[in-house]
Amino acid sequence: MDHIDDGEFVHLSRDVPYHVVVPSGDADPLIYVTKPVIVGRLFSECVSTSDFGMVGRYGLPSDVDAAWIRGLVGSRDMFFLGDMDPVDLLVFGWLRASLTPKDVRYMGVSDALLGALSIKSPEFLVLPCTASERECIPFLEAVLPDLQQWIGSQCLNILKQGQKLEIDGVANIDIQNLGAALERVRQDTKGNGDEARP
Repeated sequence: MDHIDDGEFVHLSRDVPYHVVVPSGDADPLIYVTKPVIVGRLFSECVSTSDFGMVGRYGLPSDVDAAWIRGLVGSRDMFFLGDMDPVDLLVFGWLRASLTPKDVRYMGVSDALLGALSIKSPEFLVLPCTASERECIPFLEAVLPDLQQWIGSQCLNILKQGQKLEIDGVANIDIQNLGAALERVRQDTKGNGDEARP
C-alpha cells in the first residue's frame, strides 16, 4: 500500500509484548482485544474480569503468533473486541483464518453494540479513515465477504463512506452499561455465530 506511513497499519517487532489476563477457569472464554490498555481501563470501571480472559496488543499480528494464540485459547470460546475500522477488522479476519477451525466471534463495534448502548445515530462518533484505511476497504470486503453479518448494515455503510467508529468513543457514551451491553452482544453472537460464519 502507498500510505504505510500514516500510522495505522503497524507491524510490531517481536519484542513488543502481548497483554494477557489469564482466564480464571478452564471453561472461561478468551477475548482478543486490539486496544488492551484502553479496554483494560474500560473493563476495570464496568466489567468483572473474573468471567473471561483477555489477550491482545496494538498492531497487526505476526504469522508466528497464531500457534501461541491457538494454544492459549484451547477449547475455550473466543471472541474479538475492537474498533470498527479496516485495521481491526483485518485483525479479526486474520484470527478467523489463522485459528481455523476455532470459531472466532465478533463482539466489537457493530450495529448490535450500538443498539445495546441505545446509540441510534452514531454520526457524532464517527472519525475519518486515514488514506491507508480507505485504500484497504475493497481488500477488506474481499477477505471478509460476510462483513455485514458481523458489523451490521449501518456500520458497513459508515465504513464504505471512509469513516470509522472506535471502541473507546462508543463505550464512553454509556460506560455504566458497557458491561451489560457487551454481554448481550456476546450472548447474541454466541447464539448465531454458526450462521454468520461461512
